[in-house]
Amino acid sequence: MGGEGQDVDFRLDDDQRQLRDALRDFCDNEIAPKAAQRDLEGRFEDGLIEKLAGMGLLGLYVPTEYGGSGLDIVSYAMAVEELSRACAATGILMSAHHSLGIDPILSFGTDEQKRK
Repeated sequence: MGGEGQDVDFRLDDDQRQLRDALRDFCDNEIAPKAAQRDLEGRFEDGLIEKLAGMGLLGLYVPTEYGGSGLDIVSYAMAVEELSRACAATGILMSAHHSLGIDPILSFGTDEQKRK
């Protein structure tokens, strides 16, 4: 059973490396220092979600025509990984936002719903 598969190139391109580096810096300075406090309090501090949104992380692979960043799934996975490295809860927040909120709208929503 089986056959010859395709080789997959997992190297990041320049844009992906630039995003990773910017995210890593943001996570090291903004996310990681408050991760333990977030866990103790069971809440996100004021302004964190707005910061993530301002960086385009809450619509990372949403097409630009619908107001998203229009990036690829590799960039999304890398962003979740970087956020989770600094704070698992923040990585889960972004992942759930996309998988539970955005994906159903992109897959089944009308154009009007997608623009909202």
